[in-house]
Amino acid sequence: MTEGALERIAAALERLAPPPPAPTDWLTAPAYVWEGERARPVPVLDALPLEALHGIASQKVALRDNCARLASGAAAHDTLLWGARGMGKSALVRACVADVQREAPRALALVQLAPGALPTFPALIAELAGQPRAFLLFIDDLGFGADGRAEMLGTLAGWLPADLTGQRVLDAGCGTGLLAVELANRGADVVAIDLSPTLVGLAAERAAGRFSRGTIDWRAGDMLDPALGDFDHVVAMDSLIHYQPWDMVNAYAALAPRTRRSMLVTHAPWTPVLGSLQAIGRLFPQSDRAPRIVPVHAGLLRVEVTKDRRLAGWGLGRTRRVSRGFYKSQALELVRRGGAGA
Repeated sequence: MTEGALERIAAALERLAPPPPAPTDWLTAPAYVWEGERARPVPVLDALPLEALHGIASQKVALRDNCARLASGAAAHDTLLWGARGMGKSALVRACVADVQREAPRALALVQLAPGALPTFPALIAELAGQPRAFLLFIDDLGFGADGRAEMLGTLAGWLPADLTGQRVLDAGCGTGLLAVELANRGADVVAIDLSPTLVGLAAERAAGRFSRGTIDWRAGDMLDPALGDFDHVVAMDSLIHYQPWDMVNAYAALAPRTRRSMLVTHAPWTPVLGSLQAIGRLFPQSDRAPRIVPVHAGLLRVEVTKDRRLAGWGLGRTRRVSRGFYKSQALELVRRGGAGA
């Protein structure tokens, strides 16, 4: 083949290749989502008015003042917001940024790291360096331990059938919706529920166009609500980590009569370190703390499940612990004896 022919082929391939993405305009949007390689502008920042957030007066003042200092170019502090999922941490951040933007629309922008994007944090800093604008970088708890969560999600998904066509699955505590999308792509009709309407809305937005077989019914509410109906499988990934062992068993017993095949659940495993942190946490006044994670002995939980008469028709299946950085969680499989509905 001649050199000219090779050049023509190369030119044709270049014409077929998609154009490179345009560089991010960091000066126009009120918010951005950093997805690991590039940023996605958010043209409208979905934020509640600050006055609509109740019971956190001192936190509102502190965070709002910090955002204002950052927007003005003055020194500002890093901030840790501590609380359970769905308690309103991200809502408070958005509300404070939006309130500052009303006074100075171009002075400050919110940049949220998508789950799993934390390893590319240096690349984000490099992009923002030199921009004539202040940025509040928001990393929620889904960003830390993302590898561990992905491993646990893969574990639980691996315990379910590869083909879920026609089967109904409850994703109890759906979070960002990744598991719901995976199960829908296997043909399942998924009810994905979480306490936080904001989180459910974000999950539904991210899931759009990412599954083509089953269905996902997005709900905000109580995962134990009998009105949700019956299911072939129930998955509760990290949604019961604030429960005492007996409360976990009560939750399993509430779901068991409406579940035909399996319940896949997780809990925070007891370790000496987590046990010590729990003891230290008790020293602080209850009003100053969000609901805390409760480390549970895996053996104790298995005993409680085995002896509970309401779960007499269920057997203990597989178990697996995932420990990655900040993320530590133990998976447990409960299987209906006799394979009812199989």
